[in-house]
Amino acid sequence: MNWKTLVEAQNAKSYVLPAGWDSREKIAEQLECSTDRVRIFLAPAIKSGVIETGVYPVWDNVTKRVIRVTAYRRKPILTSKTKGV
Repeated sequence: MNWKTLVEAQNAKSYVLPAGWDSREKIAEQLECSTDRVRIFLAPAIKSGVIETGVYPVWDNVTKRVIRVTAYRRKPILTSKTKGV
């Protein structure tokens, strides 16, 4: 059995972005800007609370290591039914 392959495959399954979150690189592609400018473009929405940021461990297939990835998502809009009122 090749243990290295098994460990890498398990890490690739375990260390992924949660559903609904997009990496800074993916957003940079959509905004057609560099990854450094993503936070600048999203700053007003982050400050107003519309967009949430998080840092997650993600498996990198190139380096075969766990890396920290900055991710963003739109906060869910809470209605009176979901607030429990």
